[in-house]
Amino acid sequence: MTSRLANSAHRIEKNLQGAVTETEQLLEAIGKEGSKQLTGTRARLGHRLEVARHELERLSGTAAKRARAATGATSELAHQHPWAVAGTAAVAGALLAWFLSRR
Repeated sequence: MTSRLANSAHRIEKNLQGAVTETEQLLEAIGKEGSKQLTGTRARLGHRLEVARHELERLSGTAAKRARAATGATSELAHQHPWAVAGTAAVAGALLAWFLSRR
């Protein structure tokens, strides 16, 4: 489960980084055109893009820290109470099987 969550977060991060890169390329192309209005818009968009990039880096780091903390806590709980974890998994499996058989 944690692996899938990490993979999803990684895909989202890559997609956002790609969008940032493409927007930077667009801004560069617009900058070459040169009107004053485009220059002002380009500057504002560039600033927002920089803020978004820093926020993305911060969120990425925060998400990674939280994922590691959750993984560590889950592992510790499973080692401290293995039978409780096994029982919970068995009950969850039985309920899932029951719900699926009722379809």
